[in-house]
Amino acid sequence: MDFAYSPRVEALRQQLRAFMDQYIVPRIGAWHAEVAAGQYPVSFMDDLKALARSEGLWNLFLPSLGEDEPGMGLSNLEYAPLAEIMGRVHWASEVFNCNAPDTGNMELLHLFATPEQRQRWLEPLAVNQAAGRSCPATLQALAAWVRHVRGDVRSVDDPQAQALAQLWQAHGANGIIEALFGSQGLFASTWVASEADQVQINAALFP
Repeated sequence: MDFAYSPRVEALRQQLRAFMDQYIVPRIGAWHAEVAAGQYPVSFMDDLKALARSEGLWNLFLPSLGEDEPGMGLSNLEYAPLAEIMGRVHWASEVFNCNAPDTGNMELLHLFATPEQRQRWLEPLAVNQAAGRSCPATLQALAAWVRHVRGDVRSVDDPQAQALAQLWQAHGANGIIEALFGSQGLFASTWVASEADQVQINAALFP
């Protein structure tokens, strides 16, 4: 098999490297400083995203795009060397709308969603009007909260479960969703690897 880069991929590699060198690498220090101060997303992320999209470096990962869908339509083989370049700065892929969990969420929606689901969830993700959430860190609390609602007293002393219960009482399902996935989190891939009495959620569309 010939793994040589095509002229198109080589041109994208050069364009992506130049973008990384000019706009991303100089901001590595600022990114760490803002995140350490508790600010996320960082203040300059939206500006970098807008610039990347204006230069055509957007949704590089998703093959088989339609003519009306934003992105390059690259194959996995074409995308691989670009992912390698982005991977040299761990947060860089977000600039190009190529970051997890949005990539996997968009691919699943692109392959399997109904037309209505594509319009409601895929299109906002593809143009960066929404963000997906992958949230294993909070799922233990979510499972404990569900057990608490079912009357399992073992979760009463779980402070995160208690906080979720208070959100449920004050704001209903929307409070739980926003607490776990953020105000922009429309599509969430979630999982719990646990004992049989815990809750397992593989994928969910919110709301």
